Amino acid sequence: MFAEFDSSGVDEVYADDVHVYRVNRPRISWNETLLKSILEPKNLWEAVFKVENKKVRDFIENGLISESELAEAKYTYAKQVLLIEHADASHSTPTRCYLQASGIYAFFRLQREKSRQGIATF
Repeated sequence: MFAEFDSSGVDEVYADDVHVYRVNRPRISWNETLLKSILEPKNLWEAVFKVENKKVRDFIENGLISESELAEAKYTYAKQVLLIEHADASHSTPTRCYLQASGIYAFFRLQREKSRQGIATF
């Protein structure tokens, strides 16, 4: 699906009352080597084991370390997902769901199967 968006140069597709959008969802990750060099002297590295955003945010929120100390180790990236929006006249706001690449085909297979069985989809 992403390849179709790329080849067509579009970020949205419409089919009847379903709209599919390609969106970027920002993600934060950490350079583990730099993060370790910052946290280890403060005896915080062992609490991380695996770098998890929540644990690092907790350190900041609890005043154990400042964001400025971590700035060099932090980077942000975007993960592409599809936003599928279903416009339904019976609801004032459309139904939305986000799908990562791994769930796209399963979602459409499920919708097609429900449609064949006469089950309302979305």
